[in-house]
Amino acid sequence: MNNSASCVVTNYATLHITSSGVLTNGGNITNQAAGTLNDTGLFTNNNSVDNAGTFNIGAGKIFNNNGLVTNSGSLNDNGTFNHNAGASLINSDTFTIGSNGKLFVIGSTVTNTGTVTVQFLLEIKSGGTFTNQASAVLTNNGQVLVFDTLSLLSNAGTIDNGAFLNNFSNGGVTNEGIFNNKSTGSTDNNGFFINMAGDTIQNDGTFNNASSTPMLNHGILLNSVTGIFQNNATLTNNGSLTNNGTVHNNSSKTIN
Repeated sequence: MNNSASCVVTNYATLHITSSGVLTNGGNITNQAAGTLNDTGLFTNNNSVDNAGTFNIGAGKIFNNNGLVTNSGSLNDNGTFNHNAGASLINSDTFTIGSNGKLFVIGSTVTNTGTVTVQFLLEIKSGGTFTNQASAVLTNNGQVLVFDTLSLLSNAGTIDNGAFLNNFSNGGVTNEGIFNNKSTGSTDNNGFFINMAGDTIQNDGTFNNASSTPMLNHGILLNSVTGIFQNNATLTNNGSLTNNGTVHNNSSKTIN
C-alpha cells in the first residue's frame, strides 16, 4: 500500500500492517489519541507520521523513517527502527525501546522532551544526534552506543544509566543536566565527554575513561561509595571532584 504525497490518513481506531503487509507513506499519517497503529510488517515513512495514540513496532519487524515522526502518545519499539539520514524524531511523551527493540540513529536527529526507556539497543552513528532536553529523561537498561565522528549524545535533562553506555572513539557526550551512572551501570568513554559548569555526573557503578581526548569536568563529578572510576587517559577538572569510592588512576595517566 502506498500513501502518496498529496494524501492524508487519519486513524481513530486501529490501523494494522500485517505480517506480509507493506506500507510506504509519502503523505501524512496521523494516529489520533484513541488510535492504535500496529506495524507487524514493513512500514516506510518518507514524509510525516504524527502519533498521539499508540504506535507499536512488532518484534522482528521494521520501521524505516526517512522523514518526520512526532510522538505525543506511546511509541513502543520491539523491532527495528531505522532512523535514517536527514530524518527527525520528536518525542514529547513516552518512547520505549523494548526487550527486542533497536533504534538506529543514522545521521539523523532525535529530540526528547518526554521519557525514553532503552531495554535493548540505542545506536547513534554516522553523525546522528540524540538531544535529551531539560526536564526530559533517558533511562538505559540495555545498551546505548555512540559511534564515530560528529555522533553526539547531548543531555540537558536526566540520563539514568543502569546498564551499558559506550562512547566510542570520536563519538561525543555532553552533559548540561544530570548524568547518573547507577550501581548497575557501566560507562566507557573513548571519545569526548564534557560535563558543563553547574551540572552533575554521579557515578555509583563503573566509569572507565580511556579516551585519547581529555575528559573535561567543569561541573560536579561525584564518585560515590559504590563507585569505581578508572582513569586510563586524561581527566581535566575545572570544577568539583569528590571521591567517596574507588579511583584507579593508571600508570602515566593524568588527573589535572
